[in-house]
Amino acid sequence: MNTCSPCPRWSVGCFLTLVIVLLLTARTIAIDIFSRDSEIALGRRVAKEIESQIPLWENQAQLSRVRRIGMSILAVCDRKDVPYEFKILNIDEPNAIALPGGVVYVTRGLLETVTSDDELAFVIAHEVGHIVCKHARKAISQETVISILGSILLGGAPQAIRTAADVLYTLQRLGYSRNQEREADNYALNYMMAAGYNPIGAIAMLSRFMDKKLKGLERYFSTHPGADERIERLAKRLGISLTRTQLKERLQSLMASFDSPFLSEPVTFICGSSIFIAHRDGKKELWTAKGEKNQSRIVWYSTLPQPNQMLVLTSAKGSAYAHVFKLEVQPDLSVNEKHLMTISPPQWLNEPVALSPDGKMLSAISLEGNQTQLILLDIEQMKSEAFPLGSERKPIGNMLWQPPHEKLFIPVEGDLVTFELKKKGFSTALGGRKLFESLASIRLQAIWNDGAVLLVQGTDSNGKQKLVGLNLNTGAVNELLGGIYGFFVSNAGKSFAIIRQGNNTRLEIWLGDMPKPQPKAEPISLLRKAIEDAMPMEMREGICASPQFSSDEEMLAYTFKPHLEQSCEIWVVKITQRQAQRIATDATEPRFLKLNVEAQKVASKN
Repeated sequence: MNTCSPCPRWSVGCFLTLVIVLLLTARTIAIDIFSRDSEIALGRRVAKEIESQIPLWENQAQLSRVRRIGMSILAVCDRKDVPYEFKILNIDEPNAIALPGGVVYVTRGLLETVTSDDELAFVIAHEVGHIVCKHARKAISQETVISILGSILLGGAPQAIRTAADVLYTLQRLGYSRNQEREADNYALNYMMAAGYNPIGAIAMLSRFMDKKLKGLERYFSTHPGADERIERLAKRLGISLTRTQLKERLQSLMASFDSPFLSEPVTFICGSSIFIAHRDGKKELWTAKGEKNQSRIVWYSTLPQPNQMLVLTSAKGSAYAHVFKLEVQPDLSVNEKHLMTISPPQWLNEPVALSPDGKMLSAISLEGNQTQLILLDIEQMKSEAFPLGSERKPIGNMLWQPPHEKLFIPVEGDLVTFELKKKGFSTALGGRKLFESLASIRLQAIWNDGAVLLVQGTDSNGKQKLVGLNLNTGAVNELLGGIYGFFVSNAGKSFAIIRQGNNTRLEIWLGDMPKPQPKAEPISLLRKAIEDAMPMEMREGICASPQFSSDEEMLAYTFKPHLEQSCEIWVVKITQRQAQRIATDATEPRFLKLNVEAQKVASKN
């Protein structure tokens, strides 16, 4: 049997019909023909075209600000596979634009318009939202397909978008759909809150442009959905009923209501040579280290379990001596200081002092001539006593007290020394030498099971960070967890936090409960089970360190750096609600401070 070939006229007609259908539907369906690499290359070409027409603004202070905010948004965003860049265009119009592949521009005019980092964070987070959703990439893909199909329909050679200028023109002409803008707004609000910015900053930013007609690169605010509509949607997401007439009079109170909403216990931190306090209603400088001749720095400090009190160790630049002060916070948040003692800490020792868990004893390592001494200060009695360590014992790490203040552990070169307060004598801990044979750069983290197990973090011979348990009764050293960056136990000894490496270079903070000792259970097995049962609390792209629990263990504070070259930020997490908030920038060493009721009331008024 012979088979007939289809009619050529019918084939061409079907093909043309198919092309027409595709042209009509191309704008209504999501098309993405670009790979990640081609998207990045395309974005760089467009960026080069923009920068050939508009100069960049190289104001270092503003550029650092934009990059700092941008990196904090990237730390919590959902797309990490493109190399983000944040730049400033030197033009007057308040504007912003995101290119395919990760380049984000804001204009000098925008920076001169915003009044807070919260407002700027909304704009940057909105543009990052467009990149996360690949809106520009899909728009260009769509236009490329339409161009090719149109050329076929008209009988010409297929024409794709070829130059950076073509792409830029396409982005300007098409803009984004209302749904895409709403999607970017939703992402922006999520990222703002996750990165610790006040979400009311989004409403404040939009409110500035409700009645203005703007010109510029993208007519950023006029081509987006109306500011009124966007404010109403964002307010609804935040659980706020807000009308246009109420906006101006309620904006300030709304900002305050979302700022520091859950600091049930104040947090102190170091900024420069000063200690600051953050409480429900804001921040305040508490105390500054003052040197007689040269500027002093804060070497170490700690809040005490007793309300309103902290200890500070300061040292003047170039001085061999350091001074211990006791600070007492008054109801009006002024501070009374009292000098307790002067020591000469060894230069090689980063942490020459340690506070007992009950806040009653302070231990310090001091050099007296060629002799290394352990100095014990009774904080309540204001009495100190010195004990020679001997020339053969060189302290090399942090000291740790066994609760409440019965025994002190002191790492020395190659061994672990203990000092018992009642006997007032030194001895060598069982298994100390074995500990140093298996780990280097050790840090004593906690003592568990009534002094039976010492938890130690350190680096093995392969450079891997580990947490081990030293059984002080048998001298056995057992690995508990590898691949960690930190392990911290609360002062009460009930909870612990782990900083560990997650996926895609994210650092994760996991929280768990310290196990209760059981007579017939092997201690290391109980600890391993508790670590296995820990739950993830925070996941961020950056560097996390120094977790600290509040006294009620309902909050966790820690330092965070979005990027190695950026300054530290202080974050607080409310554990039960899984809420996180950044409370300070350019700051380190968060410590929760117990304030009595009267002081907290005054702090709220201030």
